[in-house]
Amino acid sequence: MSAATTSKANGTVFKDGRGKWIAAVDMGTTAEGKRNRKRRVCRTEREAKTALRQLCADRDSMKLRDKQSLTVGELAASWLEFGLKDTIRESTKQSYQYHWRSHIEATFAEKLASEVSPQDVNQWVSGLRQRNLSTSTVKAARQVLGAVFRFALAEGMVVSNPVARSRTVGRREGEITQVKEPYTLPEARKLIAAAGRDSYLESVLLLAVHLGLRRGEALGLRWSSIDLDSGSLRVEVSLAEKRVQRTNGTSGVSLQLSSPKTESSLRRLQLSGFVVDALRRQKHRQAIQRIEAGQHWDDSGLVFTNEYGGPLYPSTVGKQVKRVERMAGLREIRFHDLRHTAARIMLEQGARVEHVSKAFGHSSIAVTMDVYGKYATSLADGATSALSAAW
Repeated sequence: MSAATTSKANGTVFKDGRGKWIAAVDMGTTAEGKRNRKRRVCRTEREAKTALRQLCADRDSMKLRDKQSLTVGELAASWLEFGLKDTIRESTKQSYQYHWRSHIEATFAEKLASEVSPQDVNQWVSGLRQRNLSTSTVKAARQVLGAVFRFALAEGMVVSNPVARSRTVGRREGEITQVKEPYTLPEARKLIAAAGRDSYLESVLLLAVHLGLRRGEALGLRWSSIDLDSGSLRVEVSLAEKRVQRTNGTSGVSLQLSSPKTESSLRRLQLSGFVVDALRRQKHRQAIQRIEAGQHWDDSGLVFTNEYGGPLYPSTVGKQVKRVERMAGLREIRFHDLRHTAARIMLEQGARVEHVSKAFGHSSIAVTMDVYGKYATSLADGATSALSAAW
């Protein structure tokens, strides 16, 4: 790797192991206080040097501006360009952009950042509430605005974060939430039985309610990530639907395999014998499909495929799971609530919180306790009872 520019302030240009020229600039820190470097991949050294100058200019133009003259719109543009990690998923960035355009831009884009007060934020949130938006949508929009100001504060563009000093968003009394109560162990068994051994859904549902895999993680599994002999699998990719704009102006949906949500989501899990058996049945079903498809078979390597070996649409799988829930006579819950079901069963069966946290790919035990803490209460009660008995 040969560096053409080595000044830390001015960034660096170098050739990576793939033979690509990279322009990299230190953008300071992210809103979370972590070092943030922005990169551009170029074909030639000359292109990389040009890209480097542009990156530096974009960075410095915002930092040299008078704090009093910066608008919230300018801060948001800078945050979206420089404040996000390079590793952030495209779908996450699109979600941020959506909330900015749909819920924030009209109110704050032209407003001077230095003049935004906590009262302004509270009034804006009240306006969103009056539009009958769900609490989760209002919370997400407020989080985006807060991230913009956190980034600006870390970069010295503002002196305070009005969002941090505004009221938090609580759920309205009686508001119906999408999140449903997870299944109990008997209900989960009933669901698996309804799926039946002749359906690929048996394996998908077991991965969800027994191991806590997200829908995209289960549908993105490859056989190369599973060792049926040792009974283990690696969660390495996730399958998601992405809305795309076609050349004729219409929109559509494409499937995209990408890394899971966070680095901690990359994990290795042990499989119980009955999960291994279900996966072996799925492998046998797929082998038959391969023979039937003949030359039309797409050797994607995925565990769960359509009749031609291609990936399954997560939304379609979700609808099929709903049908199984109805067949089983169960209340309908979201696919993601099956992951919650796994956590509930694990904790109620005595699993340690730290083990559940690791299995679920959470970034910390605090996240696990925040989401599933109520199911761990019985464990604490049991520990107290055991201590009392000892005395």
